[in-house]
Amino acid sequence: MKLVLVTGGSPAEKYVAGNMVASATVMAVLRPKGRSTYAKIRTALNNPGYALTRLSMFAPWEQNSDTAAAVRKLSPHSDEMFESIHPTRMHEFDDINSQACIDLIGKLRPDAIVCFGGPIYSATFIRSARLVLNFHTGISPVYNGARTMAFAFARSDFGLCGATLMRMSTAIDGGDILTHYLPSIEEGDSPGSLLIKCARALPQLCLSFFSGGALHGNGFTAVPQDSPRHYFRSRQWTMAHARCVARQIRNGAIRSHLRREQTHEYWRLPPSEARALLDSNIAGWLTDATVSD
Repeated sequence: MKLVLVTGGSPAEKYVAGNMVASATVMAVLRPKGRSTYAKIRTALNNPGYALTRLSMFAPWEQNSDTAAAVRKLSPHSDEMFESIHPTRMHEFDDINSQACIDLIGKLRPDAIVCFGGPIYSATFIRSARLVLNFHTGISPVYNGARTMAFAFARSDFGLCGATLMRMSTAIDGGDILTHYLPSIEEGDSPGSLLIKCARALPQLCLSFFSGGALHGNGFTAVPQDSPRHYFRSRQWTMAHARCVARQIRNGAIRSHLRREQTHEYWRLPPSEARALLDSNIAGWLTDATVSD
């Protein structure tokens, strides 16, 4: 099995890169370059409230700081794992959808590409390999888009803090679903720790899927998504959301939502059974969230 990983430079994305290279047959890591200073300033000027939440000195809770703290706690050697990736395996592009990137994928000829984060992927990129997967840290189709773990936490939807492995689609987080993963919830968890628990599961979720014969003609089921119940953009995140998360953590609100880890592999089932199980799971998780409110 030959894999290519596409991910960025956030604490969670570096964690995934180090873990995936250490535990899977990853030929290359493709990384989109960060946004220019000019682009960041333009975003800040257009969305001053959102810009303030990115500065931990002003925000009562900030995602990258929380995630970095979770990485240090749950995987203290992750920085060394990331730094140990051989430079010849790391490839940075101004645009992941560029012809240069597509050409490199053509030379590598991977069995599959796994994407964690990154930009909106073009149809040409998605066609560049036999199979392109998206690992979204949100429960699709309930929470799609950006910062979904944090939005769910801020809204007290602790039971809907999880991840979805899906086929890549040109619609953001809109691909056909293969697996839902719900991390264990323990006292003291935060959006950052739940995100890292999901990221930590990615190598095993991929190994299970690929070892099940998905790349060797055995076929698999991918369940089409309904329209997303919630679709969030980063610029919708406000100081009020940050205060909600900080209050939830301070009050220990998550104590009443403790659970064990759950993995639901729809890809193993016939299409009708997979659809029924996914619909049943979503209905149950939404009911639990309503009752908790």
